[in-house]
Amino acid sequence: MLRLSNVTVSGNRATQAGGGLFVTPSDQVLTQVTITGNQAPDMGGVWLSPRETCPSGVGFCPPMDFSLSRSILAGNLSTSPSRSPGHPDCPLYLTPGPNSFNVFGVNNDDCYPGPTDLAGTPAAPLDPRLTPLGDHGGPVPTHLPLPDSPAVDLIPPARCTPADQRGRPRPADGDGDGTSACDAGAVERGPACQPDAETLCLGGGAGERFRVRVRWTAQGQPGAGGAVPLTADTGAFWFFDPDNLELTIKVLDGCNLNGRFWVFLSGLTDVGVELTVEDTATGETWTHTQTAGTALQPRLDTNALEVCP
Repeated sequence: MLRLSNVTVSGNRATQAGGGLFVTPSDQVLTQVTITGNQAPDMGGVWLSPRETCPSGVGFCPPMDFSLSRSILAGNLSTSPSRSPGHPDCPLYLTPGPNSFNVFGVNNDDCYPGPTDLAGTPAAPLDPRLTPLGDHGGPVPTHLPLPDSPAVDLIPPARCTPADQRGRPRPADGDGDGTSACDAGAVERGPACQPDAETLCLGGGAGERFRVRVRWTAQGQPGAGGAVPLTADTGAFWFFDPDNLELTIKVLDGCNLNGRFWVFLSGLTDVGVELTVEDTATGETWTHTQTAGTALQPRLDTNALEVCP
């Protein structure tokens, strides 16, 4: 028996089939999962083993006890030249059901999408429009749907799980259209950047577009920087004590000058630093890494993010 709910399966590889998942017919139920960025020679996303016994005259019997709903199965890769384009996402003969609200990247006569599913074709794959795997809150890396993702607001509120993989509530009106539907996949898109104790939301006019987080390392011990908002485009982070500010950062709109958003960084620290500025509108990121034991040098990057307007 397998039950997966609000789970991300990403960045895996297999030598034969089932880059993301290789499952046998033993009662599997997958609900609001994201399976993307996996690869194998065949069935880059999911491989379903057939049943051992079939009705007379049937050569391949798909499992009858596999359920996939409200999920993203897209952006996977089939690498076998003989099978190209192969079956990058779906297992053979996946029948999700009439009210499953899935997003399938490539339906190569294998997904059998229902009326509420969205699916691309080998000639025109459906891009799930997800951010790269990264820190979007919660204990593990995830993929966040971009504003124009087909997964956004796909599911009626009555069929939503109450929270996403990070523990954040569903639904959340992440595209700003006032609806109360929720998103397919493991992670619910919120309204742009959401500030918290470890997150600054800067720039973009209202100061809600760019998500800024910092991880520090000192004497082999890691930690997260504490966020201190200052203005709509400027903030600071403390590392060891709220009264001990370690660095400041500013995200400026330079679109009218050179078609870029600028990032200015300065600090008073020699601990290891990994800082990320993420554009919540496009998923593009700007990063700064400093090795422990060296003083943080100011960085004034006027070509930081080509994401205008």
